[in-house]
Amino acid sequence: MNRVRQSAIGSVRRRFPTALALGLALFALGCGRFNARMELKQGNAAYKEGKFEKALAFYKDVPPGYPERVDAALNSGYTCMAQYRFGSTHEKDKQLAQEAVTAYDEYIRIRPPRMDEKKYPPIEKIEEYIVTLLADSGRLEDAVTRLMGQLERKPDDPAILRAIAQTYDKWDKPTVSLEYYQKWSKLFPSNPDPGAHIAAYCWNMSYRRASTLEPIERNRWVDFGLEAADLAMKIKPDHVEAITYKNLLLRERAKLRIDPDQVALLVKDATVLLERAKELRKKAKEAEEAAKASASPSPKSGGPS
Repeated sequence: MNRVRQSAIGSVRRRFPTALALGLALFALGCGRFNARMELKQGNAAYKEGKFEKALAFYKDVPPGYPERVDAALNSGYTCMAQYRFGSTHEKDKQLAQEAVTAYDEYIRIRPPRMDEKKYPPIEKIEEYIVTLLADSGRLEDAVTRLMGQLERKPDDPAILRAIAQTYDKWDKPTVSLEYYQKWSKLFPSNPDPGAHIAAYCWNMSYRRASTLEPIERNRWVDFGLEAADLAMKIKPDHVEAITYKNLLLRERAKLRIDPDQVALLVKDATVLLERAKELRKKAKEAEEAAKASASPSPKSGGPS
């Protein structure tokens, strides 16, 4: 009987350190979670007060491994972005852009796949923030690399193709930019919008860079633009933007001609298109106003005047 009792006591003693260690671990975990919540709460309070540096310090103190770290990473990105001055070349703003990108990258990495989309933005939206910050802070090559990675995952996404085109344009690589606008157009042959975008871009190249482009190069941009506008109008004859930019491109072509008869003919064709665009806009506005009027509640009849 004594042996049985001693064996039972020994068994309890052997299990006690394990149970104690488990209890301490759970206690530590609970304390850690409490601290994580407090750091996040204080960071959010500082952010609302506009004390961004203080908020960042609290967010950085939220330890990894806790659900609150997801919020801390996302809010760190927001905090850096709130301080960042778009268009600035100051070193401090470049640093803020980098810190925001780092925080957003962490959010993407640790964000659980299933989360409340109303509270937590989708990864695509955060990727958009990252590309915007990279491009605005002068890291255009990094922005393009990021977009190319997105394009590999979604090769038919028009928004990504447009973003690549816009980034190359900012990088002062207009020919490459045009290539990606054209890829967008080829992927969606029944959509007139890419053609209208190309027409607008080509007009911008000819009009804005009139003093720096050689006449042959400028004429080439006009050719690309007119071809794209015609394609858009073939798909949708009343596409207002395509009509508008064809009008403008014809006027650009007129500037590049010497023969007065050719100039007069181009301006005449452009004017016809301009009037057509005005008429379409007028009809669209009238239709919009009529729709608003029909949607408005009618005044109640009866009752005291």
